[in-house]
Amino acid sequence: MINMRVPLLLLAAYLSCASAVLEVDDGPDDVVEGWNAWSDCTKPCGNGGITRRDKYCPHMNGGPLWKCGYMSQSCNVKSCQDPFANTEYSECSATCGSGSKEVYTKDAKKWKTIYCATQSCNLSLSLAAVGGKIDVVFMVDSNSYVGGMNWDITKQFVVDVTNALDVSDDTGAVRVGVVNYATFVQNAVELGDYQSKADLQTQILAMPYQAGSSLAYDAIDSMRAMFSARGRDDATRMAVLVTNNGMEKHFDWTAAAAEKARADFINLFVIGTCRDEPRESSGAGISAVPTANAVVTGEVIWYNFIVPLRSPPRFAETISQRVDENKLKTVSSKPLSSYYRLVDNYNDLQTLTDVTAGRIYEQDISPSQAHMEPLNTEGWGDWSTCSATCSHGWQQRKKVCFAGDYYTVCGIRKASCNILPCVDPFRGVEWSPCTTTCGGGVRDRYANDTDGSDGYQQMYCSAQSCNLASSSEATDVVFGLSGSYQCGDLGFESNKQFAMDIVSGCDLTNDRLRFGVMSYGTDTDVAVPCGGYTSKEDLLTSIDEMSFAAGSVNPVGAIGEITNMFAQGGRSDARKIVFIFINGRSGNFPASEATEVMATARKAGLEIYVIAIGNQVDQDMVSAIVSQPASEHVLAVSTYRDLATYTDTTIAQMTGGNIPAEPQDLSNLPYGGWGGWSACTQTCGDGRQTRNKFCDKGTGEFYRCSRQTSSCNSIMCDDLFYGREWSSCSQTCGRGGLRTREAANSVEGFQRIRCGMQSCKKVSVNEETDLIFALGGSRSAGTDGWAISQQLVTDIVNGLELSGGKMKLGLESFSNSYEVAVPLGQYTTKTDFIEDVWDIDYPAGGASVVEAVSGIVDMMKANGRDDARKIAFIIIDGETTHADGLEEVLGEAKDLDIDLFVVGVGERANDSAIIQVAGGESSVLAAENFNLVPQFTDYLVDFATTTGGAHRKGKLFPPSGSEGSIPGSGWHEWHDCNTTCGFTGKQRRYKYCNQSPNTFTKCYTSMASCNTIPYPYHGSKWSECSKECGGGVRSRISSDYETERIKCHNQPCAPYNGNCNVDIIFVLDSSGSIGVYNWFVTKQFVIDVILGMNANMNMTRVGVVVYSTTTCREIELGAYTTDTLEKAVCDQTHCWSVCGRCCCPSCLGRPASGWPQ
Repeated sequence: MINMRVPLLLLAAYLSCASAVLEVDDGPDDVVEGWNAWSDCTKPCGNGGITRRDKYCPHMNGGPLWKCGYMSQSCNVKSCQDPFANTEYSECSATCGSGSKEVYTKDAKKWKTIYCATQSCNLSLSLAAVGGKIDVVFMVDSNSYVGGMNWDITKQFVVDVTNALDVSDDTGAVRVGVVNYATFVQNAVELGDYQSKADLQTQILAMPYQAGSSLAYDAIDSMRAMFSARGRDDATRMAVLVTNNGMEKHFDWTAAAAEKARADFINLFVIGTCRDEPRESSGAGISAVPTANAVVTGEVIWYNFIVPLRSPPRFAETISQRVDENKLKTVSSKPLSSYYRLVDNYNDLQTLTDVTAGRIYEQDISPSQAHMEPLNTEGWGDWSTCSATCSHGWQQRKKVCFAGDYYTVCGIRKASCNILPCVDPFRGVEWSPCTTTCGGGVRDRYANDTDGSDGYQQMYCSAQSCNLASSSEATDVVFGLSGSYQCGDLGFESNKQFAMDIVSGCDLTNDRLRFGVMSYGTDTDVAVPCGGYTSKEDLLTSIDEMSFAAGSVNPVGAIGEITNMFAQGGRSDARKIVFIFINGRSGNFPASEATEVMATARKAGLEIYVIAIGNQVDQDMVSAIVSQPASEHVLAVSTYRDLATYTDTTIAQMTGGNIPAEPQDLSNLPYGGWGGWSACTQTCGDGRQTRNKFCDKGTGEFYRCSRQTSSCNSIMCDDLFYGREWSSCSQTCGRGGLRTREAANSVEGFQRIRCGMQSCKKVSVNEETDLIFALGGSRSAGTDGWAISQQLVTDIVNGLELSGGKMKLGLESFSNSYEVAVPLGQYTTKTDFIEDVWDIDYPAGGASVVEAVSGIVDMMKANGRDDARKIAFIIIDGETTHADGLEEVLGEAKDLDIDLFVVGVGERANDSAIIQVAGGESSVLAAENFNLVPQFTDYLVDFATTTGGAHRKGKLFPPSGSEGSIPGSGWHEWHDCNTTCGFTGKQRRYKYCNQSPNTFTKCYTSMASCNTIPYPYHGSKWSECSKECGGGVRSRISSDYETERIKCHNQPCAPYNGNCNVDIIFVLDSSGSIGVYNWFVTKQFVIDVILGMNANMNMTRVGVVVYSTTTCREIELGAYTTDTLEKAVCDQTHCWSVCGRCCCPSCLGRPASGWPQ
């Protein structure tokens, strides 16, 4: 038999103990059996707020209800200092289709940004499925795990759903109610209790955040009560529950409440939000810690019996909250595919706006999208604009953190930027093209100043092998070029060139190799995404156009950006290689920050090579980012110039080729030395130009260590002949032609030079020969000397038979520098070449044989034939200038086996530099002046051909008896009369004197009267003679009707018949004093004499000479017929002007000199 005494005794003892601890509390009069309402929260905000609800039980003996238990829960777990108090969200940026809005604290250091208007703009909903009316109640959970910002997102979600509903007022097709629940349940909007949709949405947005527990069963009961009190009997009933709580404790109450709701024909659409990652609470989470006999679920503390309370400590540990999907599915209506949704976070609620609106209308609508990106990104943001464009600016970026209810700036980092001098002589100056396309060359650029005194920069280029390298496997390569201020502009340009040479050395046709390029300083800049180019040329252009940032050293940021580049454009099956350039210490970006970034990079399969330049590289940073083994992934060089020597090595590492044992040797490439000449200070007169000698700083940048100055454009600004065209040569060959040109004002002077001096028999070229002419344009040569040099080249070329193609010609001019006029062989015909000879401008500067030989060497290197004889004719006037470096360029000429021959003009024709250039006096032709130079034509023609070989060993002399001047001085012909009649006519003639052997200028002027014809009878015609012989009369009438008469035909009527030949010339004075009347009397006298002679038998021949200011033959001796002789005499005018222009048409074009006076 069981002994019941012991249990009964224990129960008695327990009840006795309970009576000792508790006073029996009959409670207030309004208590009911079971659980009663929650008490007010002990605190309005902050940690430690508690609310309780009591449970009352009946006495065993039937007495009044007594308090037999209670529940205690946290409440108002939110900060008492709301930073967003009295602030409002901005207007939504859209009315549909998804916009955003934000709210800031008054100090703008904290903010929230949420999506809004996420309903579709063209959403079509029909009331057919719901019978035309819908009552819907939203139950929104505002427990302490939601957080203030997520609470704002929840409210906006409800507003966006109502935007899609047919809600007008309480009589609309759709009526809405809203329940806000946590520990307490608040009917925020009674069903249909609003004036308009705008009023409804205002009430929704005004709902307070409770930050308590999550009592879903109370919310469901409140929703049921709202439908019972205000629901329409003929309307479809829908409830929407939005929660993030797992319903861990007393879920049976929640399930029972949901079952009752469904029994009331209320459809339950449940939306669960779960938090995938833990977050830290800073007092906004659980704020009460139970005693040992209490159980914690969420934030609800359950006490089965009365137990002591302790003050809860601050709760600041990592917490996590996830919904229990099975329990949410139990609560929701069926089928689950229509009445249950789960999103990862509150932000994704906005994807369900259309879905929720459709479900209220009993329509299935797909989500607007799978995921909503956060409007705020936690972590470091973008860098601000630099505070200065040059001379060391600053920029900053901010770190954004989510503080549970809002975003705030939790870190600021500053860094240098634009550490460039504001005055940079190289900024904006283009680099020259590379001197080669492969195998190693140079590029340079001079400072952007007037005289180049700030130096120039040079870097190696095209250092890759001439054989393209191919990769055996798919490989994606990204260059991370350092743009830090420690790098400097020249260093950054060298980085770019190194990358360009690597690209140039690779075969990209099979798409195995693909490139991307970015630069970094404080910030990063992607110039070419992975594979983001159309051709190799497009890629090279993009690299070449990259700009220098001049910021800090931030390789960690670079690696992070490169990792993103591979993620966005890299190939999953390709080898992933990174070349990151580092040239200094990254003080603002310590290596300790690389851990997370490098973990992501290595997880992505990046193989990272570090190119370390200089001795200031942060070794800790290199160790943190380089792939292992480090010995195979680090390339360390002392200077940027050294980078180029490892071009082929880097290509081999990238493509899997054979790695060279030694770096490339580029020491033979030119660098430093004399720079180019500055622009001339004047376009005429006596201009000056300078050039600088540059010495290497050891970095590829050169400073001025010497300077030279020379004359230039030393042509008289009023030079009469510069730019004037020469006439054609009067004789094409045979040493006797002349060419002339007049001054701009023709009466001021003219120039004449010899031409066609070559033999008329062209000399054949029997072996391949490359011949270059170098014309010296010193100021002492003058415009006529320059033209003689051009003519010498013309005559030499015309004396050669070039049709066989064995000889190739080239042409340059030189003064202070050389200029190639015709590259060797770059012409189509002999005529084209000669035209180019006459197109060269006269430099009028110095006479640098160094420049002459340098140009010849460069032309031979560029286009000379290896097996051809190489000759150069240098024509130079005056003492040579700027002979520095002569031995070096002569050594290059000797290496190329160029035979240099010099034509020296003037007193300095045999100076030491000229003889050194020619290799001795035997290869120098000296002339006292330019007028003697044409005499050397045939000698040089012979020398240029195989037949001239015999002349090479003996000294050459010009032919004896040569003249140094060309006739052309003295009086020249008369110019036209300035009138045709009257007494004021004047005409001039000029005497020209030698200014130089070939230049003649006006030195005297002579003047005379002309055309002094009286006006009344000017142009009047004489009548025929009244008799044919024996004496008659001729007359003419003036303009004022006066009559003038002369006698005519005074010869005997029986002509004189001689029996001997007679030549007779009449010489007639036609000066102004004769007068017009007497002039006609004179002519009539001549006619009468002729008529009286026996001219018909050809025994007598007649000629007529008329003279006045000038003399001319009006009728050549015997040059007439009997019928025309009289008419010829009659037609003679009063010749008071220059013969051949006014009155002597028969001698047009004949010079006055040389005729009988």
